[in-house]
Amino acid sequence: MGRHSGNRLARKSTREEAAGAVVVRPADGPEAMLASFLSLPGVRGVLLSTKDAVSSCAALPQGVYKDTVAIMSATMFGAAATAARESLVGEPRRLTVHSEDGGYVIVETGRNELATLFTSEEPEPVAELAVQVLRQRG
Repeated sequence: MGRHSGNRLARKSTREEAAGAVVVRPADGPEAMLASFLSLPGVRGVLLSTKDAVSSCAALPQGVYKDTVAIMSATMFGAAATAARESLVGEPRRLTVHSEDGGYVIVETGRNELATLFTSEEPEPVAELAVQVLRQRG
Protein backbone atom coordinates (compact mmCIF):
# COMPACT_ATOMS: atom_id res chain seq x y z
CA MET A 1 0.00 0.00 0.00
CA GLY A 2 1.77 3.11 -1.16
CA ARG A 3 0.99 6.67 -0.33
CA HIS A 4 -1.40 8.40 -2.72
CA SER A 5 -0.35 11.69 -4.22
CA GLY A 6 -1.79 14.54 -2.18
CA ASN A 7 -1.73 16.74 -5.29
CA ARG A 8 -3.95 14.38 -7.26
CA LEU A 9 -6.51 14.30 -4.45
CA ALA A 10 -6.35 18.04 -3.86
CA ARG A 11 -7.23 18.80 -7.49
CA LYS A 12 -10.47 16.85 -7.11
CA SER A 13 -11.73 18.99 -4.23
CA THR A 14 -12.84 22.57 -3.72
CA ARG A 15 -10.45 24.30 -1.36
CA GLU A 16 -9.23 27.65 -0.06
CA GLU A 17 -5.85 28.62 1.38
CA ALA A 18 -5.86 30.10 4.90
CA ALA A 19 -2.93 30.53 7.28
CA GLY A 20 -0.86 27.98 5.38
CA ALA A 21 -3.45 25.20 5.71
CA VAL A 22 -6.03 23.95 3.25
CA VAL A 23 -9.58 24.68 4.35
CA VAL A 24 -12.14 22.08 3.33
CA ARG A 25 -15.71 23.28 3.07
CA PRO A 26 -18.50 21.04 4.46
CA ALA A 27 -19.71 20.01 1.00
CA ASP A 28 -16.38 18.32 0.32
CA GLY A 29 -16.10 14.57 0.84
CA PRO A 30 -13.58 12.30 2.51
CA GLU A 31 -11.02 12.60 -0.31
CA ALA A 32 -10.96 16.38 0.17
CA MET A 33 -10.49 15.95 3.92
CA LEU A 34 -7.72 13.45 3.28
CA ALA A 35 -6.01 15.89 0.90
CA SER A 36 -6.30 18.75 3.39
CA PHE A 37 -4.67 16.70 6.15
CA LEU A 38 -1.93 15.48 3.78
CA SER A 39 -1.10 19.10 2.93
CA LEU A 40 -0.25 19.93 6.55
CA PRO A 41 3.48 20.31 7.27
CA GLY A 42 5.01 17.18 8.76
CA VAL A 43 2.15 14.82 7.83
CA ARG A 44 3.38 11.65 6.11
CA GLY A 45 0.16 9.63 6.09
CA VAL A 46 -3.54 9.81 6.95
CA LEU A 47 -6.35 7.35 7.57
CA LEU A 48 -10.03 8.28 7.86
CA SER A 49 -12.08 5.68 9.69
CA THR A 50 -15.04 5.17 11.99
CA LYS A 51 -14.97 4.62 15.73
CA ASP A 52 -16.04 1.05 14.85
CA ALA A 53 -12.71 0.54 13.01
CA VAL A 54 -14.02 0.71 9.45
CA SER A 55 -11.58 2.56 7.18
CA SER A 56 -13.01 4.86 4.53
CA CYS A 57 -10.09 6.67 2.90
CA ALA A 58 -6.31 6.39 3.33
CA ALA A 59 -2.92 7.52 2.10
CA LEU A 60 -0.43 5.70 4.30
CA PRO A 61 3.32 5.17 4.32
CA GLN A 62 4.64 1.95 2.77
CA GLY A 63 4.12 -1.02 5.10
CA VAL A 64 1.36 0.61 7.19
CA TYR A 65 -1.95 -1.22 6.79
CA LYS A 66 -5.23 0.67 6.92
CA ASP A 67 -7.21 -2.06 8.68
CA THR A 68 -4.60 -2.34 11.44
CA VAL A 69 -4.50 1.44 11.87
CA ALA A 70 -8.31 1.66 11.92
CA ILE A 71 -8.51 -0.98 14.67
CA MET A 72 -5.67 0.62 16.65
CA SER A 73 -7.16 4.12 16.38
CA ALA A 74 -10.67 3.02 17.36
CA THR A 75 -9.35 1.03 20.33
CA MET A 76 -7.11 3.83 21.59
CA PHE A 77 -9.75 6.52 21.15
CA GLY A 78 -12.38 4.34 22.82
CA ALA A 79 -10.08 3.63 25.78
CA ALA A 80 -9.31 7.34 26.12
CA ALA A 81 -13.03 8.16 26.04
CA THR A 82 -13.73 5.64 28.78
CA ALA A 83 -10.85 6.94 30.92
CA ALA A 84 -11.96 10.55 30.40
CA ARG A 85 -15.56 9.78 31.37
CA GLU A 86 -14.44 7.87 34.47
CA SER A 87 -12.14 10.77 35.40
CA LEU A 88 -14.99 13.26 34.91
CA VAL A 89 -13.01 15.37 32.42
CA GLY A 90 -15.37 15.04 29.44
CA GLU A 91 -14.92 13.49 26.03
CA PRO A 92 -11.50 13.51 24.35
CA ARG A 93 -11.13 15.43 21.10
CA ARG A 94 -7.69 14.14 20.12
CA LEU A 95 -4.84 11.87 21.16
CA THR A 96 -1.16 12.35 20.39
CA VAL A 97 1.55 9.73 20.49
CA HIS A 98 5.19 10.87 20.54
CA SER A 99 8.00 8.60 19.37
CA GLU A 100 11.62 8.84 18.29
CA ASP A 101 10.79 9.35 14.61
CA GLY A 102 7.67 11.50 14.86
CA GLY A 103 4.37 10.14 16.05
CA TYR A 104 0.71 10.22 15.23
CA VAL A 105 -2.43 12.10 16.08
CA ILE A 106 -5.95 10.73 16.31
CA VAL A 107 -8.61 13.43 16.00
CA GLU A 108 -12.36 13.14 16.08
CA THR A 109 -13.72 14.42 12.76
CA GLY A 110 -17.40 13.72 13.32
CA ARG A 111 -19.83 11.96 15.63
CA ASN A 112 -18.51 8.50 14.69
CA GLU A 113 -15.44 9.43 12.63
CA LEU A 114 -11.70 9.62 13.30
CA ALA A 115 -8.66 10.79 11.39
CA THR A 116 -5.25 9.30 12.18
CA LEU A 117 -2.37 11.49 11.00
CA PHE A 118 1.16 10.07 10.95
CA THR A 119 3.86 12.70 11.46
CA SER A 120 7.53 12.89 10.59
CA GLU A 121 8.16 15.29 13.46
CA GLU A 122 6.64 16.18 16.82
CA PRO A 123 2.89 15.49 16.52
CA GLU A 124 1.60 18.33 18.72
CA PRO A 125 1.93 21.12 16.08
CA VAL A 126 0.23 18.84 13.53
CA ALA A 127 -2.58 18.20 16.02
CA GLU A 128 -3.14 21.95 16.39
CA LEU A 129 -3.26 22.45 12.61
CA ALA A 130 -5.65 19.50 12.20
CA VAL A 131 -8.01 21.00 14.77
CA GLN A 132 -7.89 24.34 12.91
CA VAL A 133 -8.80 22.59 9.66
CA LEU A 134 -11.74 20.88 11.36
CA ARG A 135 -12.98 24.11 12.97
CA GLN A 136 -12.92 25.90 9.63
CA ARG A 137 -14.71 22.95 8.07
CA GLY A 138 -17.74 23.69 10.20
